Amino acid sequence: MRHFHTIAILFALFFSPIHALAQGPAKPSKANPAAKTQGKTPPPNKEYVSSTKAIDAAGQKQINDFIADRAGQITNGDPKNVRQATNEVLALLRQSTATPIFWRACSESLKPFVTKIIATKDEFRISNLLQLVRWTRSPEALDILIEQATPAIQKDGVIRISASRLLSGCIASANLTAPQIDSAARRIREAAEAENNWIASVHDLQALSAMSLASQSSQFIPQVKISRDEFLKVLAGTVTKASKPTDSQEIFAVQRGMILLRDMLLNNSSPAEKNAISASIRTITQSASQLGKQLGTSTTAADASISQSAKSVEILAGVIDKLLGSTPAQPKSPS
Repeated sequence: MRHFHTIAILFALFFSPIHALAQGPAKPSKANPAAKTQGKTPPPNKEYVSSTKAIDAAGQKQINDFIADRAGQITNGDPKNVRQATNEVLALLRQSTATPIFWRACSESLKPFVTKIIATKDEFRISNLLQLVRWTRSPEALDILIEQATPAIQKDGVIRISASRLLSGCIASANLTAPQIDSAARRIREAAEAENNWIASVHDLQALSAMSLASQSSQFIPQVKISRDEFLKVLAGTVTKASKPTDSQEIFAVQRGMILLRDMLLNNSSPAEKNAISASIRTITQSASQLGKQLGTSTTAADASISQSAKSVEILAGVIDKLLGSTPAQPKSPS
């Protein structure tokens, strides 16, 4: 049975948990007569979507009315209406002509509904809401996603997966400042350290990798190091988690983390940077290699997927060591 459970989880990771949620039923809500007439409010005029100057009162009213109508459907509608409302808002937010001014206006209109929909504790409705939040492409959107990916705040593991999988995309488009990167990287690392769902752990690692890349693109050199170091702390902690018999499925997160680390070294690290972080990384590769040997040989046939992943981790550890150079540095834990 455990084998089939593992396969199901793997399917959820690689074939989009959000899509699976979108096909599932929403929790029943109290009848809302207004819901029957919702969906009639037209989208705002194109001139507001592509506006490069402050939106006037008439335009803001069109945006407010549209968002309120679709958010009402997400709050109270049946599953079909929830998806339709979500897709209609996403279609606007994703338009190639949409501007930051329009995204900001939509974010402000959506804000009153965020707390209300999250309070429903309905996985399906909240997951749809979080998609809209992500596509407003703002630091405030990233704040909301991090909160919903944090175990101390959001107890529902399915919702944490939904939020964490959106982090990377939001980070890439939120135009973060250096202080915002520092804060977000720390908060994601703290969320990952408390996480007990390996799928969410994968997304947290991906988010920190994306933050390092975004920092480099924005030429925030100190933030490249900060986000990279937070990534290494999470990866080291994930290796430790996976070594516990009750958490062996964390090996899947370790495998993905090692791939991300390999790609960081291949694409984004100069020889000087590699040398600066080689000691911290070798601590991780040594532990990961030992873990790979342990899980790759001691699991039963029912844990074949764990065994296969463990063997991949061992191979990746060797590849990363070669990328660092032939002379091992004195190992130390990521600081």
